Amino acid sequence: MDRNDLKQKMNGKPNHISNNISPIDKESPVPIYYQLEQYIMSKIKSGEWPQDSLIPSERELSEAFDVSRMTIRQAINELVSEGFLYRQRGRGTYVSEPKIEQSDVMSFTEAALSHGYKASTDVKNFKVISPAPAILEKLKLSDKDKVYYVQRFRMVNTTIIAVENVFLPLKYTGNLGREDFTGSIYMLLKDKYDYMIDHVDANIEAIIPREKEIKLFESKRKVPMLKVTAVHITNKNIKLYYEESIYRSDKFVFNINIYKG
Repeated sequence: MDRNDLKQKMNGKPNHISNNISPIDKESPVPIYYQLEQYIMSKIKSGEWPQDSLIPSERELSEAFDVSRMTIRQAINELVSEGFLYRQRGRGTYVSEPKIEQSDVMSFTEAALSHGYKASTDVKNFKVISPAPAILEKLKLSDKDKVYYVQRFRMVNTTIIAVENVFLPLKYTGNLGREDFTGSIYMLLKDKYDYMIDHVDANIEAIIPREKEIKLFESKRKVPMLKVTAVHITNKNIKLYYEESIYRSDKFVFNINIYKG
């Protein structure tokens, strides 16, 4: 069922504002727009305002909480920019599909399953190559070493969430085929070769998508994206593989624990 079908099923009726005590404390040092964001997020997380449902209008929220429409708009704009809400011109503002949150060394597949989604993988490119010097250095390889280069589209339902480019040295695995990369690489390396990923040395940065990325994700509009470069390291300190990936940050969140060394 797509968004239009779901809206028709719901007859376009908006969610209601609870008839309880106002969550807005005008005496609080916490900005009112942020309190409004938290109110809306509480409705989304509780399931009271489900995916693709129409939220109350700016006018309704303004009247219910006795705050200016400008403040209401600021709160909604923040949640739209963060991917929790989306707008349809002339119709209103709707609840977005929930984001997938990946924690630490959890794989994409595990992250999707933990949120009740079924992940799928489309292997777009698969070949054996001599990697660039920069990749040889990251994986501590010699210039004679070859790697599997795998480009994968990671999807939830029919939405492309990530485009991954993976570089895995042949010397650590032996013969692998395209079909071996249609699931979790973590599970492949653990189950078939008894490798255990201990930690990931990663860099994560926000990027402005170019036309190239927009086409890769089959998106009709610019969406916020994250670029991730990472070396996956085993419990025996083997730099097992390197990846360069792009994620839709309106659909995907990295949850990273940082400890003082």
